[in-house]
Amino acid sequence: MKKSFYTKLSLLILCILPTFAYGSFTITPVKLKISKDEKIAALALKNDSNEIKHFQLIVYKVENEHGKEVLKETKDLTVTPVMFKIAPGKSQLVRIAIKNKMYSVMEDGYRVSVKELPKKVNAEGARVQLVTEFKVPVSIEAEGKKEMEAQQ
Repeated sequence: MKKSFYTKLSLLILCILPTFAYGSFTITPVKLKISKDEKIAALALKNDSNEIKHFQLIVYKVENEHGKEVLKETKDLTVTPVMFKIAPGKSQLVRIAIKNKMYSVMEDGYRVSVKELPKKVNAEGARVQLVTEFKVPVSIEAEGKKEMEAQQ
């Protein structure tokens, strides 16, 4: 009975440990709206860990195919910087902008993938690294929508 308890306790600790060890950055806000008038929005990433973290950003357009949401990589939005590192306890501001050619686009859905990159390890033997990816929803507000909402 005791052996079974300790086995279950060990498994529980192993399941919980990666959450604390690897989920060590903060993204704010977790949902973005870009107005066509302003054409730009910003995300802030903060490194809450004790080591340098490397990130890569990719923009996806949300499309519906046969009733299912499909993400396709796109260049409709510009994200800068695309790849960067954040020192422990520091933050990085990321800007997301509408490209000039998108004047005719109505409200669209996008996702900005914030992907933590694995760190280089110079150790021998097999190793497993867990990395985190978060897809921030981005919506483009049609021109004049704010004025229409204000009038109602």
